[in-house]
Amino acid sequence: MVTSKEAVSLFSGANKAYWYVVSGGEGKRDLSTFTKGDLEYRYMAENLDSEEKLRAYLENWYTPEQTANLFKELGFITHNGKLAQPNADGGSLLNWEKASVIRTTGSTTVKTYELKVPLGELNEVETVMGELRYVPGQGWKVHSLGN
Repeated sequence: MVTSKEAVSLFSGANKAYWYVVSGGEGKRDLSTFTKGDLEYRYMAENLDSEEKLRAYLENWYTPEQTANLFKELGFITHNGKLAQPNADGGSLLNWEKASVIRTTGSTTVKTYELKVPLGELNEVETVMGELRYVPGQGWKVHSLGN
């Protein structure tokens, strides 16, 4: 069983992990960029510079299926033996630490949440849907998070 507080903590951690990965990780990195197709790419920092390291990091919060989806959706490639991502910056104003669960449905292995998440310092709130799945031997993991 996962409590609402634990669910919010999982979604918050997954969101932080997502933006950490999008920002390229931490540590030493090759700062050069390169173009492949129509996209400019940048290399990941040393703590996330291989597919194995990136997947292991994301699987702390996400199901293996969602980790694979994120890897594909975010456009990672290996170039000259190092992991690289499309060169784009971004961020989110959603304040996950102050999120609250509105409604939960599901079973003993899958839970769907409707959450209210404050938007930055504004007095606005965004409704976000999220799904947790129980991964045997690992516990509850984020399977989806979005509108």
